[in-house]
Amino acid sequence: MKRSLVVLGLVTAAALLLCCVARAPSAQAVDMFHLDWSTGANPMSVAVGDFNGDGNKDLVTANSPANTVSVLLGTGSGGFGVKTDFAVVTSPYSVAVGDFDNDGKQDLAVASFGTSKVGVLIGVGDGSFAMDKFGIAPSTGTGPMSVAVGDFNKDGKKDLATANYTANTVSVLIGDGSCGFVRTLTDPAVGTNPNSVVVGDFNRDGKQDLATANYSADTVSVLLGDGSGAFTRTATDPATGDGPSSVAVGDFNHDGRQDLVTTNEHDGTVSVLLGRGTGGFFAKRDFATDYGPWSVAIGDFNGDTRQDLAVANSEADEAHAVSVLLGNGRGGFGGRTDFSDTMGPSSVAVGDFNRDGKPDLAVTNFIDPIVSVLQNTSRPRIHSLRPTRGRVGATLTITGWGFGATRGIHIDKVYFGGKAAAKYISWSAGKIRVRVPHLAQGRVAVRVETYIGRSNLKYFKVL
Repeated sequence: MKRSLVVLGLVTAAALLLCCVARAPSAQAVDMFHLDWSTGANPMSVAVGDFNGDGNKDLVTANSPANTVSVLLGTGSGGFGVKTDFAVVTSPYSVAVGDFDNDGKQDLAVASFGTSKVGVLIGVGDGSFAMDKFGIAPSTGTGPMSVAVGDFNKDGKKDLATANYTANTVSVLIGDGSCGFVRTLTDPAVGTNPNSVVVGDFNRDGKQDLATANYSADTVSVLLGDGSGAFTRTATDPATGDGPSSVAVGDFNHDGRQDLVTTNEHDGTVSVLLGRGTGGFFAKRDFATDYGPWSVAIGDFNGDTRQDLAVANSEADEAHAVSVLLGNGRGGFGGRTDFSDTMGPSSVAVGDFNRDGKPDLAVTNFIDPIVSVLQNTSRPRIHSLRPTRGRVGATLTITGWGFGATRGIHIDKVYFGGKAAAKYISWSAGKIRVRVPHLAQGRVAVRVETYIGRSNLKYFKVL
């Protein structure tokens, strides 16, 4: 994309459309279904929240150069209402969600590339936002491309950090708990053209740290926090692939130490850097995506309890615009599946939009005024049975993934061998409690079946 995300022309508005996803036929572990929803022009960033307090996931996009944010309220069934636009100022490139006045209602922070400020929109709690604080918000370094929310001085109030693309710095804005922020005296230096910033605890000291993806340096910079709002850059910036555009935090090898992943626009890869737990990282490992990977998000998309990656490929054709790479739990990724999207995906975020216990994806498309929602339609998965043996009539607890928020009486069932259970105590997305039906003694395969399909098998011994 060669920085085409920075300077964009206006495009015509697109109508809401519905279509099926095209996926790579060789990969069956993850399935998704594609729906599109209208936003303001040129959406650059998407974030997930609950802006009206109904328990359903909502979306907000930062639209540049429309100079707005679009809020789309979720229905809880995977759909969204018509967007509501709120005016901000020049070139909003990134949006983040937090409660900045401690009233229990979610607010928005928007990084304005054009004015070098972060503005705060105060949430009313009904999905609307009552005040735009761009006029009194503190400045950042020049060219903020990304904003992240944390608590850097451990006072229980939300703070902000921006990656300043032009200034090669990070700005730290300490929150006062009433939607006001004060910029710290010194902006820590990072590598050239930081395009993305994330919050983590990379040395496991209980104090929040920062990491930036440095687009023109092909590195990440790690800033270790001291718990007072000050940060110290580590001696070495770990190398990434060519053109790191986005960075995210995970634990990809299950060792309790935070790892990093970057999208590398120029070489079509993601770089995985496994954390040492001291603030340092092991040498990168690269994994292929499609063309122009620009944004990355983390989730367990196939229910195997291992963290996977979702990548928005800004230069790929429509059939390969979003890639899901399955984690092996040891820091490696394979089993890539590409999903269709509209042209020019610029940001990807994870949320459970239909409350079925499976992570879905929201993807902004900078060419079209659209946010695409990829609903996860992968089959349910059983993780464990408790107990693993018992008599007829005993209560069996099935723990797993993707069972659905509630039980559809005629569709969702638990089978013991070929026999469906008749008595259900409770049913949720991750746990089912059911009575063992009348069966002959011996070992029997248990599976969960929903309208999506059949789960894997676990075995129960009838005594």
